[in-house]
Amino acid sequence: MEIKLPSYNLFFDAEKAQLDFFGENFFPRPYIFENDTIKIVILGNPVVDGSYNNQFIVDHFIKNNSLEINFLKEIKGEFLFFCLDKSRKNLFIANDRF
Repeated sequence: MEIKLPSYNLFFDAEKAQLDFFGENFFPRPYIFENDTIKIVILGNPVVDGSYNNQFIVDHFIKNNSLEINFLKEIKGEFLFFCLDKSRKNLFIANDRF
């Protein structure tokens, strides 16, 4: 029996405000959202108000351009976020408390 562990590579170019993510063997699959101003990669299962809700994370980041500590405290589950604000060329990284 072969067991394949998840692996990923993340490349961030601050000058170009570019974030590239390459991963394999993930379950659930990474959730990736990108528009003209942001790119977000979500790994794992963030739980908001008792349900898995990746779009809630995306909407919050679009509205606030950051991930505040108080907001992150509301999120349960196991997760890892990479959030790129392209206009400011800032990369935010957050993970669960465990």
